[in-house]
Amino acid sequence: MTKKPSGRDSRAEPGGPNDHLRVDHVYTVRPAKLSAAGTTAPENETEEKRQIEALNDEIRHLRKQLDEVAAFREQIAGLEQRLKETTARATELAQLFTRERNERAALAQRLEEVTASFDRQRAEWKDELIVLQERHALELEVAQHPGLARTDTVDDKKKTWHVPSAPQSKA
Repeated sequence: MTKKPSGRDSRAEPGGPNDHLRVDHVYTVRPAKLSAAGTTAPENETEEKRQIEALNDEIRHLRKQLDEVAAFREQIAGLEQRLKETTARATELAQLFTRERNERAALAQRLEEVTASFDRQRAEWKDELIVLQERHALELEVAQHPGLARTDTVDDKKKTWHVPSAPQSKA
């Protein structure tokens, strides 16, 4: 092979005698590489596929767990909301219970006052009734015996009656 004075190789020139033998790309077969374990590249590819599949399985498993955690979070949020509502309702009921208890205590005290007042009034009424019954009995007796006269003492409740002396007959 000789070079032309232009410094170009004749094989590279188009239209030359060897134009049909020209190579645009060179394809080579790679020699099988040995891994550290002593296996060839196709076995490595199978192992890599298994590892990739295992990683994909683990990713699917982790996503499933993540979905479960998200569902649990939603459940917990719902439980927290119900707990807040229940706590608020319990507080409201406790306040209502306290208010009702205070109202009942006030009503019980008022009932005691009214009962005591009623008992006093009833005792006075009974005393007045006894006095009125005594007066009535005395008035009936006076009405039945016209000769009796009534004399009042200082205490109006204690009335005394006496019979006036009978007129003396002239003999």
